[in-house]
Amino acid sequence: MGKISANLANLVTLGNAFFGFLSIVATLNGDYSQAALMLFFALIFDGMDGRVARFLDVTSDFGVQMDSLADIVSFGVAPAILMYETSLHSTGALGIAASVAIILAGIIRLARFNILKGLNYFLGLPIPVVGVFLAALIYTNTVVSEKSLAVMMLLLAYLMISRIRYPNFKQNVRSKNIVLFLLGLAIVMAIVIVTKPDKVILALFLYYIVAGPVLELKNRIQ
Repeated sequence: MGKISANLANLVTLGNAFFGFLSIVATLNGDYSQAALMLFFALIFDGMDGRVARFLDVTSDFGVQMDSLADIVSFGVAPAILMYETSLHSTGALGIAASVAIILAGIIRLARFNILKGLNYFLGLPIPVVGVFLAALIYTNTVVSEKSLAVMMLLLAYLMISRIRYPNFKQNVRSKNIVLFLLGLAIVMAIVIVTKPDKVILALFLYYIVAGPVLELKNRIQ
């Protein structure tokens, strides 16, 4: 029974990589909206695998490593190819650098995540947030100039390997920072829902990206 439970949890993790691959295929076929949608499904499976493993009591180092490999496919390689195909190919070396930076920074971020234990926050911007944020740009037809997009991706790559602390809602949910984060999120979401309801998903991930540096600055000032 334990082996079946472990395999079930691993299948959920593989579902993450499966949808990441489907995203790459859709990008190569020129169906960019579909490619972005596949990354949303990948995120769902990424969020489920750890919970399934804990529920079945089959958490393991093997599962952790597998999850990271799946994340590289779905939230590193797939969105990098998607952004390069849709926009960055026209910017030459800058576009290549921005796309590669997302993948390389993601690898570093995940390797560091795997060896750091016991933190009640994320050190550096989590790669799933980066991948789905980029997918949301495509899915919501948000217009960003090619060079601005490249610079944005380089900044996201930096945030992934930075030592900026990001909220982790699985732990320390009553901390002041998370309370402030949720209060600000409620205000921002209310404004976006009234003014730009089609940008809710994009705004949600953008808020999280910006919240990390803002909370870090707040903590340093205090």
